[in-house]
Amino acid sequence: MTMLSSISERLKHSQSLSAVIEDLASGKVPATVGGLPGSTRAIFAALLYREIERTVVVVCPDEPERMREDLESILGDDEVLYLPDWEILPYDDFSPHEEIVGTRLRTLAAILEGRRGVVLVPARSFIRKIIPPRDLSAAVMSISVGGTIRPDSLISHLLSTGYTRANVVEDVGTFSMRGGIFDVYCQGREYPVRIEFFGDDVESIREFDPVSQRSIRKIESVALLPSREVVLGDDATDRFLSHFKRADLGKRRMEDVVMHVKERFFFDGMEAYAPYFYSGEATLTAYLPADAFYLLLDRDALAGKAAASLEEAETLYEEKSKRQALPSPSEVFLNWEGVEKLLRGRATVNVTPLKSGEDDYSIDVRSPDPFAGSLKILKDALVEAAGRGYETFILCDNIGQAERLEEIVPGEDARVTIGVGILSQGFVFPEAGLQVLTDHEIFGRYRRRPRYPRFKGEGPIESYRALSLGDFVVHIDHGIGRYGGVERLVVDGRETECLLINYHAGDRLYVPIEQLDLLQKYIGKDGEPPSLSRLGGAGWERVKARTKKAIRQMAEELIKIYALRQARPGFAFSTDSRWQRELEASFIYDDTPDQVRSTHEIKTDMQAPKPMDRLVCGDVGYGKTEVAVRAAFKAVQDGKQVALLVPTTVLAQQHFHTFRERLAEYPVEVEMLSRFRTRKEQNAVVGALKRGQVDVVIGTHRLLQKDIEFMDLGLVIIDEEQRFGVAHKEKFKHLRATVDVLTLTATPIPRTLHMALMGARDMSIIDTPP
Repeated sequence: MTMLSSISERLKHSQSLSAVIEDLASGKVPATVGGLPGSTRAIFAALLYREIERTVVVVCPDEPERMREDLESILGDDEVLYLPDWEILPYDDFSPHEEIVGTRLRTLAAILEGRRGVVLVPARSFIRKIIPPRDLSAAVMSISVGGTIRPDSLISHLLSTGYTRANVVEDVGTFSMRGGIFDVYCQGREYPVRIEFFGDDVESIREFDPVSQRSIRKIESVALLPSREVVLGDDATDRFLSHFKRADLGKRRMEDVVMHVKERFFFDGMEAYAPYFYSGEATLTAYLPADAFYLLLDRDALAGKAAASLEEAETLYEEKSKRQALPSPSEVFLNWEGVEKLLRGRATVNVTPLKSGEDDYSIDVRSPDPFAGSLKILKDALVEAAGRGYETFILCDNIGQAERLEEIVPGEDARVTIGVGILSQGFVFPEAGLQVLTDHEIFGRYRRRPRYPRFKGEGPIESYRALSLGDFVVHIDHGIGRYGGVERLVVDGRETECLLINYHAGDRLYVPIEQLDLLQKYIGKDGEPPSLSRLGGAGWERVKARTKKAIRQMAEELIKIYALRQARPGFAFSTDSRWQRELEASFIYDDTPDQVRSTHEIKTDMQAPKPMDRLVCGDVGYGKTEVAVRAAFKAVQDGKQVALLVPTTVLAQQHFHTFRERLAEYPVEVEMLSRFRTRKEQNAVVGALKRGQVDVVIGTHRLLQKDIEFMDLGLVIIDEEQRFGVAHKEKFKHLRATVDVLTLTATPIPRTLHMALMGARDMSIIDTPP
């Protein structure tokens, strides 16, 4: 039995909670339950769901990320359904993100199929009018092995439900056909599917990897959900056009919108007109079974959120309806009075975090006292709680964190159990003699919900909306220009949207939208605008030639350094100490999976008897500095000095404060060399470095000067190495040949080029955003 299961069972068998759940299950609703703060609401919802064996709908005032995480930890992912809001403003000119649409459609389709679970929905999504069940059912196409379907009918269906045709299927919402092989990447699926036809007969269906295009596994059937929450079938198109038969299209700028719909062409922002496509009005309640149980997390807060959403929609409608015809706010959202009417006669429970005299049921649960990261306060509190008969459970996110805490906190004497389990907040339940803590509360750490986008660099521009007027861009063939907006040109009798790029001496280049991949945003030195290229000149070709030559020279230089390092042994650092584990446990944020992996890889390299060359690549704010702090601390514990080279004085100051703050509890001397220090202060630091009295020194190019000497340097950390020229790095030739080197970079260029430029043998990518 997992720790979360043990905790849930203790709560389930407590007298007060078991009585509430028994009464609610027997039909004593509507009711109000007070005194359930934080994660106890998720536990309560899970216990009720398991007891009544009916769908439980949890309506939250805001996006329920913590509640969702808690429920998935308790029940598992399969029994938690989530209907997020579109997360765009009403009447926006762009569409919801495809991941949000996929999650919504997957949830609605699952409920339609009769799947039972806990349905999480924020208030804004709960009051939004959505695609009716009959419209969604008509837009879902099920295909099974052995079935029959005409491929041209399949293509027509996909086009009408928002899919686009592509040469190779790599992105959600695309499909392709080659002979009798049909590939489609459906909304709500982890992998695209490959359907093989023999004539009109379906011979096989396989999931495949969109990167390698290799098959993963065979499946017997697939339900192809629509790609968007608006479809362009015959009936939907007719319904939409009927709204504009008498509209003043010229005045309201609706010509393009109507033309797109007539041509069955999907466009950004068409969800603003969604109600005009639907066969009727519907909200989430239209999908749910009649016996569904509704948990309303603070009814008053939900009513306030609904009112705020409607007020926002009314303000935007008043502004935008002067220029275009739009559905009214009442056609987009249901007001709270309408929600109350819908819920009348259904099983509803109002759950509040605080107790009140008006509650039908009150549970005595409170939040634990804060520990402010103090291990002494924690130990004293655990011993005191044990003396009062409490048993304490401490939940950690992973095994490593649990092992570190087991070395830090008292065990049997304090009746403490430490294990793996995720809850967003701890609680104290006196009736059950139970105290539940999380490592986040102990160390004052902030939880960051992990998301897992692929690591992407500046690369080709994916949409012209990413550009602003005046932005500098680079055309692969014509060089640096300045973006001048989008213009419509008639080419060969056909109107085409083109991006205008302005070049030197008034030269202009029009790039068709379909050639957007030839453009890239310009990246240069901060505050220094580039010189514009001249169209038709040889200047851009010379720039590219010089760049290739410089790269070759740099590669030769680095090969020499690399060969020297290969010939010399490195220092093998010790395995993790108790201090190391304590430092890592005290990080105020939740480690991302990439941070955990990168830290492990770096420490493994440092413990090997050969010089380390490792590159950590990740965007700004993704946690590279914390990885560097841990590596530096590991080196210092073995009596080695650490040098951190940064390109700017501002960054040096930032790192100086970060390292001092993180290492404040340990006997580590951190110093800085930059223009922010006086000559006298710099000389003092230089002398201390030679005598070994400074453990970590952070500096700019000042660290490269001739007077800098170390007593026993063990690790060099270089932040944004591409900002240092080869000549500057000559200084570190002998250092790079004898010490471990860790390079940090946020530059999003391809892995192979990074490896060549940095001379790093190994690379770690941190691409999980905060």
